[in-house]
This record gives sequence, C-alpha cells and structure tokens, in this order.
Amino acid sequence: MANTIVIDGQSYDTASLSTHARHLLASIAAVEERLRDEERKLAALETARFVHNAALKSEIVAVRTGVDLRGLLQD
Repeated sequence: MANTIVIDGQSYDTASLSTHARHLLASIAAVEERLRDEERKLAALETARFVHNAALKSEIVAVRTGVDLRGLLQD
C-alpha cells in the first residue's frame, strides 16, 4: 500500500512525487513536529503562570489578612 498525502482534497501518491516535492514534504513534517513541541512548551508555561498567579493571590491574602492559605494545601 503506497503512502498518500491529501492537499486541498486531492490525494497524491508520495512515490510519484519529485525529489524536491518529497523534500518539501519532509520540511512540512519537521515544521509540524516543531509546532507540536512549541505547543507543549506553551502548555507548560501556561501552567506555570497559573501556579504563580495562585501563589501571588495567596501571598496577597496572607499579607492583607494575616491568614496564610498555603498551609491549607499542604499535607
């Protein structure tokens, strides 16, 4: 079974592509992998931002009220 790609709804047999087209296809695959990697990094950064925001809110409450909420979340 030959590998195929679909571009704008049209299927193409990769074996019939020119060498240049196969190189372009490999470049597209590399860019897609890079995008997935960057999306994973972005998700990690968004998680870190959430954690830091929560810590900041807790610190503000502790300073304003004298109540340290951090102890509620620890074992």
